[in-house]
Amino acid sequence: MKLNVYFLFLALSLCLSHNLFAGNKFWTGNTNTDWNTANNWNPVGVPTASDNVLIRDGTGNPVIATGTTATVTSILIYQKTLTISSGATLNVRGDGTLYRYVDLNINSTLINHGTLAMESAGGGPVAGVFGPGDDHSLVENYGLIRINSSNNNTAVEMGGVFQELTLLL
Repeated sequence: MKLNVYFLFLALSLCLSHNLFAGNKFWTGNTNTDWNTANNWNPVGVPTASDNVLIRDGTGNPVIATGTTATVTSILIYQKTLTISSGATLNVRGDGTLYRYVDLNINSTLINHGTLAMESAGGGPVAGVFGPGDDHSLVENYGLIRINSSNNNTAVEMGGVFQELTLLL
């Protein structure tokens, strides 16, 4: 009987866990630099809104091409460069429990010519950190960075180039 109660408790805990369904996608760049190429990711498949993205190893640097809208839970860039092309959008939504949404570490670069939008999964306030954390990481912004503006009630919009900048939200 105790064993059945334990398994029932375990099953309920797993069902109620938000992070159970979130996956991790790791950049490999096995095929090319296109974000939307399934074989560029491990496990194979283009990241979705339920994925935490890690761009750390792999060949080349990912590019979100013109006309592409990518939506992820969170993103960590480590010693790599991510480019958001003009006419492309990267939505970083979080899952309501993550502290960091967009994190650049150790000589990482985010080049934005399109739109980088950060808001919570439910469209509410963002709670986390955005920007270059340390060690000479850089955000080159030639497009739009929108933080918590899911319904056009803009909280923060920024342009320009940022180095050694961290926003605590």
